[in-house]
Amino acid sequence: MEPDGAPPAASITPLVDGPPRRFEFRSERLTLDQTYDGHSLSEMLNRESEQGWDLVEVITGPDGALVLLRHPKRGDAHNRPVGFVVPSR
Repeated sequence: MEPDGAPPAASITPLVDGPPRRFEFRSERLTLDQTYDGHSLSEMLNRESEQGWDLVEVITGPDGALVLLRHPKRGDAHNRPVGFVVPSR
């Protein structure tokens, strides 16, 4: 329930302005043992996320896994104003 005079939550629209974000991608290879040992993948993802990398996909194969990571290109991380705007009626 909204306080008196507040617009309903559904009427607030997120607004992200600016050019599309560009990403830098990289991959990390894990051996088959590392892929299924229960801790190597999570340790690697925790370490990389502390450096600003996000998981895109884990591609498994017969010899292990390829972990695809991304982060905003330098200079793009703080160039996108983000806010909320009430849609015009």
